[in-house]
Amino acid sequence: MAESPSFANARKFSSTGGGAASSTIGRFELRKILGQGAQSVVWLAFDPRMEREVAISLCGQGRAAPDDVAIKQWLQEARSVGR
Repeated sequence: MAESPSFANARKFSSTGGGAASSTIGRFELRKILGQGAQSVVWLAFDPRMEREVAISLCGQGRAAPDDVAIKQWLQEARSVGR
């Protein structure tokens, strides 16, 4: 399975150690990895539209495609954290 450009950019950024070069996903500028779990990697990112830092969870980065149960759990967690 081919890796999406967003995940490839995130991997490139993480391998540089979060140096001066930045990577983006959509409008978000990835800054550094905050944590990793079994199903996702959480990044500190900057949202220029809202002019604030945000956390972005990339599900399945560098892993096999998540199944329906994993996606449901991930969405539940995202909604909970978003409150």
